[in-house]
Amino acid sequence: MEKVTILLLAVSVFGTHGYVSTPGLVKVHEGDLVDLIWSTQDEIGSAIRQTFWQTYTDLDHQLMEVDNGYVHTMHACQDRCEHLSGTFMAGMRIPDITIADAKRYILLLRGMHDLNNDACIFVYQKPGQAQLTNHTDVVNEGDDVQLDCTAPSFSRPIECSDDVVMTYTWTRNNQTVEPDDQHSFPESDHSVLLVSDVDREDSGNSYICNGYEEGSMFISDASEPYVLDVQHI
Repeated sequence: MEKVTILLLAVSVFGTHGYVSTPGLVKVHEGDLVDLIWSTQDEIGSAIRQTFWQTYTDLDHQLMEVDNGYVHTMHACQDRCEHLSGTFMAGMRIPDITIADAKRYILLLRGMHDLNNDACIFVYQKPGQAQLTNHTDVVNEGDDVQLDCTAPSFSRPIECSDDVVMTYTWTRNNQTVEPDDQHSFPESDHSVLLVSDVDREDSGNSYICNGYEEGSMFISDASEPYVLDVQHI
């Protein structure tokens, strides 16, 4: 079933006046439908020309222009995008999102408000394989072992990814690791696993991690296992 993403609110507006809300960061998967909506404190009459762009404000990147009620679509929006309008809102609907739509979007309400480039469509992709590293070559009884996990993001665009968090999951011997007397996560994203006060009985325990981006249905391929080898002192 096609998923519809509608983003109406944003905490702040980038460098403009008169907008009540802007699309902000819209996080979606390929195949989703996205409504980009800007709302204003002033009525948007039919005489206000609305121009929408993707990334840059030149003719090659223009997507839609609305002039006296007539809607003209071009380039990536040609025969595809739908204009969304209301007394105090302007926007467009983009169906069947692809990775090519992962861009920043710009609106100009000519003679009414300045350019607003707050909208960004962020398209999730599967992360690269997780990488697990440890910080100790030799592990002795009583040591604390720190394991780190990373996974590269291939979601786009990179410039809109600052607020997208990669989170990590861990297993020990194919069982999910939860915080307990021996295991803890110093970082909120669980990128670091601390195994405390290991002993000989912990030898052979196999740890694996995965990464996924918050809100995404994709999870990375598992890391190579790290197998504890605890030396007797």
